[in-house]
Amino acid sequence: MSTQQVLLARQPIYDRALEIAAYELLYRPIDLLVTGDISGDQATSEVIVHAFTELGLGIVTDGKRAFINFTEGWFKNPPPFNNNLIVMEILEDTEVTDSLVSSTLKLKEQGYAIALDDFVYEEKWEKILPHIDIVKVDLRKHTKKELIQTTKKLGRYHCELLAEKVETYEELLYCKGLGFTLFQGFFLSKPQNIEGKVIPTSKLVVMQLLQELQDPDSKMTDIEAWISRDPSLTYKILRIVNSPAYGIRNQIDSLQQAITILGLTQIQQWASIIALSQLSDKPNALVLTSMVRAKMCELIALRSQLKNAESYFILGLFSTLDAFMDRKLEDILDSLPLSEDLNDALLNHSGVNGIILHSVICHEQARWDGINWDELQPLKINAKVVEEAYLHSVDWAQKSFSEIIGSPSNEPSNKY
Repeated sequence: MSTQQVLLARQPIYDRALEIAAYELLYRPIDLLVTGDISGDQATSEVIVHAFTELGLGIVTDGKRAFINFTEGWFKNPPPFNNNLIVMEILEDTEVTDSLVSSTLKLKEQGYAIALDDFVYEEKWEKILPHIDIVKVDLRKHTKKELIQTTKKLGRYHCELLAEKVETYEELLYCKGLGFTLFQGFFLSKPQNIEGKVIPTSKLVVMQLLQELQDPDSKMTDIEAWISRDPSLTYKILRIVNSPAYGIRNQIDSLQQAITILGLTQIQQWASIIALSQLSDKPNALVLTSMVRAKMCELIALRSQLKNAESYFILGLFSTLDAFMDRKLEDILDSLPLSEDLNDALLNHSGVNGIILHSVICHEQARWDGINWDELQPLKINAKVVEEAYLHSVDWAQKSFSEIIGSPSNEPSNKY
């Protein structure tokens, strides 16, 4: 079985409380980034081998279930992996044969969860729907009327409904009203519409802190004074500096000591993350996404040996500010003392830092065709470097996340 280098990304699947319930694993062989084709069986083989053996599924999915597309061949002869970690997806173009139904029943008896991918109602599905746990409905393939009709038909079966390609909070609320319980899409990374609403005090306080942290004239004592005003922020920074990640033998008990040990740049990074994580109206999943993006930008910049590579962390983090603050990014940046280059990169993806940010976002969304690999070549960045940075960032974010908020349970749900 081939174990060629692949690009692997994960897309979160959220429950109704916007907690991450699972991840879908998406994949592309590096050799086929530009041209080429690959069979469904081989594609599935690559995902499984790469995720389960070379990477470790715990790193990729943080102990949550992984949705993976399977062809009929894999349903007949599945590899011996943990059935609690996998949701087996039947592709939309699969022929529903007696053999497929029989294989599905056997897998169900073994404890596997089965999902239908990109579901559009056809009579052929009637034969297998009674045995399906989750039906994934692509919003882009349905009008509102068709969506209502589809959910009514699916209501006859004991399956959970997952809405795919949810792009706005309005779509999220609409799907909740139709009975969907799982959601996949990029709505979480976009601001909610708050026109006419007063910006909450909590967000104004966070903006003031971000302004102070990014002020080039701020001294160490100024940063310490701002952070010390927030006991929770101080506590979490001390918790981070005393964590195993830093390997400090003696207990650090003061903010001044922490700043001296970590340095101003890392204190600015951690304080920014923690401040954003304390916004009570935003789910933890958004914090995790922003941390992965920020760290990935920084790691790629370090790999390219760019000057001020640490500033790329703030570049990635601040690219999600609109989602945290529910304001247009350009309006937020007007109030932050950032360089012109950083502003242009955030708003227009221009310059070297803009190229890196754009590439990171494309990888995050598994839009690998959107990455301009020719622009990355002079920076000594190729697909392998991007993939390594992504996996390191995911691992770092998940470990750091537990220090900031407390890690959610890694036990996979058995409700499917």
